[in-house]
Amino acid sequence: MNKIEQEAIILYSAWKMIDEMVNSAMFVINNCTEPTQLMFKSGQNSRLFIILLGDFLSQVRPCRRI
Repeated sequence: MNKIEQEAIILYSAWKMIDEMVNSAMFVINNCTEPTQLMFKSGQNSRLFIILLGDFLSQVRPCRRI
């Protein structure tokens, strides 16, 4: 696998993780046309977002083979 293919896979993975983190089902949707504050529907949604964000921001380490 060349460097461009590796980068494409990493970018795709990052895009999918962000898409799962910013799931519209987790947030209260309003009809404002101006910038507004984004609110979670529940405390569970907030905690899940923090866990997913932590995974997204964590440093990637190579796997050790056993």
